[in-house]
Amino acid sequence: MAVNPASAKKLRASLEETVVAPLFDELSGAGSRDDALPEVVLRHRRERAYNRLLDALASRGSATVPPELQREIRNLVRDWAEASFMDGLQAVETFEIRCAEEHDLVVARESGDPDRILEALEKEHRNRVKKQFGELELRGIQTTHRVWQKLDEVYVPLHFEPVIEEKFEGIDGEVITLLARHRLGLTDILTKNHVLLVGAPGSGKSTLVSYLATRAATGQLAEDLGWKESPLPFVLTVRALRKMALTPKAIAEHVGCEIALVSRALEQRSMLLLVDGLDEAPEEARTRLVESLQRFAERHPGSRLIVTSRPAGPPGEIEGRLQELNAFRLVDLTGSEVDEYIDKWCLAAERSIRRDLAEAGKEAEKAAKDLKWRLSQSHSVQKIAVNPLLVTILCVVHRFLGRTIPEHRVTLYEKCTDALLYEWDRAKFEEGAAIGYLDAPLKRRLLAGVARKIHQE
Repeated sequence: MAVNPASAKKLRASLEETVVAPLFDELSGAGSRDDALPEVVLRHRRERAYNRLLDALASRGSATVPPELQREIRNLVRDWAEASFMDGLQAVETFEIRCAEEHDLVVARESGDPDRILEALEKEHRNRVKKQFGELELRGIQTTHRVWQKLDEVYVPLHFEPVIEEKFEGIDGEVITLLARHRLGLTDILTKNHVLLVGAPGSGKSTLVSYLATRAATGQLAEDLGWKESPLPFVLTVRALRKMALTPKAIAEHVGCEIALVSRALEQRSMLLLVDGLDEAPEEARTRLVESLQRFAERHPGSRLIVTSRPAGPPGEIEGRLQELNAFRLVDLTGSEVDEYIDKWCLAAERSIRRDLAEAGKEAEKAAKDLKWRLSQSHSVQKIAVNPLLVTILCVVHRFLGRTIPEHRVTLYEKCTDALLYEWDRAKFEEGAAIGYLDAPLKRRLLAGVARKIHQE
């Protein structure tokens, strides 16, 4: 939407008079003085800072600046002054981007039009989902920083098998579920509105959720599957849930959006609810969550629901408890899928450490070719490479050992464990996490005690 020059000038003047000028006058003596910095340089920096802040606020599209935002700006300018108004301060760049992204919602709220507000809320939510789930961390790379790659560039499509019930009674008289042995793609299983995906640890469930959420947020999922409308994704990570109810209020609180947006998605049957890690809920809480999922499926047959879980309890138990959902199990990667995963992982790894993309491509091709050849020569190693997690570990081991893979399984397991203990925790957990204070030998001792206790019990 074009902005009227006169209105933009008036907005800028208002913000300067009521916010920016008083703030800079108030903090004129704040901050530290870098004696090595010429006075004229500091003055020019301060002028640029003044205008950058004014431009950022103007990009929001409103002359009204809420009190909490004014407090945030005051702290930002004070910190900026402490850094001698350095041009490249990351906090300032983040603030500028945020102000620009808030424009549509700020203007919509000032219009008072409910439909316009909801449209702006949906746009904001879709952008947030893309940022949160659109990248995948490349774990195990020996760098001083965390490495992230666009999910589309490293994602390998997964396949599934339907879970069917056979008339076969176990010792306790319960029906045992068996798998139908034919592979289905994502397009096949998402013909159903309510789906349960069961997979072993490392089979790619959470990555799949991120992929679906991102594709839905961008509208690409609807194109992929031939849906008329683009669904609005809401991701619930079970281990972070505080409430097991799936009410609009609870969903909104978990994802950090407004209830009105969730309610509209349900009313218009445009919701894609992704519940990741059902098995990670404690047993009592899991029972309540299962009941909530059942009720959600019954009350909202037109909305789309996808639940992921590791196998929990006896075979078929988790599927039996969610009878309103169509159950599928993730299957092992095929040889060609493993090769594709290795190609993408090696390319992402090389790009993370090399600026020359052509050189990165050549080195990645060499590394991937070597690893695939070594896999082809060892049946025992091939038996390990069955899901994304295990293939990733092999890629990391291959990289650590100078493009070699131990032939003896015991040695290979030891090297895989080393990769997990030395690199995985550093990449997986946030800085400052307790696990970061343990070295590999201590982790081994801790895990050995846990393993022994589990074995004894």
